[in-house]
Amino acid sequence: MFLVSRARQSSQQTETQMLKSQQSRLNTKTPIPSWKMSGLEYQLPQHQRCACHLLNLTATTDSALAETNSDSYKSLSRSSFAKCQAMWNKTGRSTLAAEVVENEYKLQLIRPNQTRWNSTFLAVERITRIIQENGEDAIRNAEPGRNFLLE
Repeated sequence: MFLVSRARQSSQQTETQMLKSQQSRLNTKTPIPSWKMSGLEYQLPQHQRCACHLLNLTATTDSALAETNSDSYKSLSRSSFAKCQAMWNKTGRSTLAAEVVENEYKLQLIRPNQTRWNSTFLAVERITRIIQENGEDAIRNAEPGRNFLLE
């Protein structure tokens, strides 16, 4: 108990000594820089956005704007992404479907998500690659059962 109270007294003494030395420095005639007076000893540089992130934001904003302005783009986009979404959902929920895709095409489907900004592009690119390498009916004709990925 005696040692603990002694340690507290010594820490309080060092704090008061530091405060007194700071006050004595303030009382001198030497100029103190304004950034020290305001307490801003360290400043961060101005925030710069990532160029890739800005490009992604531009693309998604323009895509959404194109859907509102063009009915033909809207119907084409929604039907294409609905089919892709059905495949992503099926392989995400069914291990059998995921295994069939992997065995049949030697690739796994990439599922897009909101936290990875490039994931939608990569997911669509993977489906496009499977279709280009195996033909347009590749996804529909995967076994077991026809159209099991799109059901």
